[in-house]
Amino acid sequence: MKDTASLDTNGYDDFGWQNKEDIVIQKNSTKTWTLLRNLRPFTTYRFRLSAWNQLGEGQISSPSNNVTLPEERKMIS
Repeated sequence: MKDTASLDTNGYDDFGWQNKEDIVIQKNSTKTWTLLRNLRPFTTYRFRLSAWNQLGEGQISSPSNNVTLPEERKMIS
């Protein structure tokens, strides 16, 4: 993942990517989804995906479109 504030001013997109390891993968009969923790509200991110298995890391995907997170919501009990 990359916070778009770290985009290179020369148009290069190779620097500033971070590995996110505290992810939760959920799966049911029709969908697979991932929960990413500790992202900041009002921040725009881009994401790339790759998979690991016994043979090593797969090819990294092209970056996603920009994703801007909404305001953080507080849990009310």
